[in-house]
Amino acid sequence: MPGQPENAATFHNNVFVFSTEENLTKFLAEPKKYLVNPPSMPLEHRVLMIGPDGSGKLEMANKLADFYSWKVVNYKKLINDKIEELNRLEVHIPNNPEGGRIGLKEDELGNINDGKPIDAAKFVPWILDYLGHPLMKKKPVPVEEGQEEQVEEEELDDDTKKKRDIEAKKK
Repeated sequence: MPGQPENAATFHNNVFVFSTEENLTKFLAEPKKYLVNPPSMPLEHRVLMIGPDGSGKLEMANKLADFYSWKVVNYKKLINDKIEELNRLEVHIPNNPEGGRIGLKEDELGNINDGKPIDAAKFVPWILDYLGHPLMKKKPVPVEEGQEEQVEEEELDDDTKKKRDIEAKKK
């Protein structure tokens, strides 16, 4: 149950937030009674650590990962390793969900190699793959009774797109 900011207490340099004032009062009366087990974090917890090189962010991330069984994503290393891997290939590999391949468009890879900027969102599939979330095609939205079936834009031919646009303007 989520806590409320107005029901917060500090104990041994940790902040505890409670859902009700009653729970806060009970905790403050006997905090050790409620701290039998060490703190635990959900497995699917995201923490972003940033800082200049040499600041110890990777060391701290690894310590947290060891303690909570998290997986560390060293973004810079992951991206650089993947780009090196793509550059070693003789044949360019674009994204292919069915084949389980994650790459870049050839011009995007060329832009990176030329030192040109690229949208960081292009690397999200690499991170998801690294975390064990496979790249998949988007599942179609189920059609509810009384609704028209939704068709992916690229599946429509030009005449169908024109007819659809004309019908939309009429409404």
